[in-house]
Amino acid sequence: MPMNLLQLRTKFIQLTGRYDLVVDRDDYADNGANYFIQAGQRWLDAHMPVGKMVMRLQKDLAAGNRILEFQRCKSIKEVWICSAEDEGDKVRLEKKDLSWLRQEYPDPISEIDLGDPAYWAPVSIALAPEQKALTSANYSAQFTDDYEDIMFADEDDANFGHWIYNAIVIYPPPDSTVTLEVWGIFESMLESDTDVSYWSVKHEDASVLAAIMALEKHYRNTEGVKDMINAIGDILQGIDHDAVDSEIAEVDKMGG
Repeated sequence: MPMNLLQLRTKFIQLTGRYDLVVDRDDYADNGANYFIQAGQRWLDAHMPVGKMVMRLQKDLAAGNRILEFQRCKSIKEVWICSAEDEGDKVRLEKKDLSWLRQEYPDPISEIDLGDPAYWAPVSIALAPEQKALTSANYSAQFTDDYEDIMFADEDDANFGHWIYNAIVIYPPPDSTVTLEVWGIFESMLESDTDVSYWSVKHEDASVLAAIMALEKHYRNTEGVKDMINAIGDILQGIDHDAVDSEIAEVDKMGG
């Protein structure tokens, strides 16, 4: 049955007997169990990037704004825009290397002509470690230009630095407000007790086993890790077979 984080944590504790990883047995409040559950979710994400993990992030960009920062994206598949100015038409942007875009649009940002975006590229928003403490108020003591794409220390709302962020730029910058859609593979997020993920809803058994595997790995129990991987592998193989069957069925339907 589908489980949220609290339910997964409860089952994880009951199966392992590690009641020290929750505050007490009455409410199963986290006292370290989430660490292993989240590690298990990451392992599952990495070993079976299923279609259900393709999600879309949608945000409006105002005229002249050409950068979007977002979190928890493992890989970007497509980028689209939709504009009210064009009666809601959707346009898929063409991916380009950032070096190509910088050569194609070499002028300072303030001098680039606005228009209908046609291209996108991933962009680094990170400064080198020796400059990680620079802020939007003091960076000019070290450099003057080409600062628009940088995430400075005072702009990091999550307080984790640039590491958890992805960013893309679009060119040319839009001449009116557009809705930007980023389609990609996003990480499973289980942080609040009521949070759910693909794994916790569709394959709660794999979620619990993966958390146990993470626990066994922590204590260097090689045999325990192997046992859990074998058990999870059977589940993943079944998921893979279902996905293949669906693809074959769609091909047969189109062919018929």
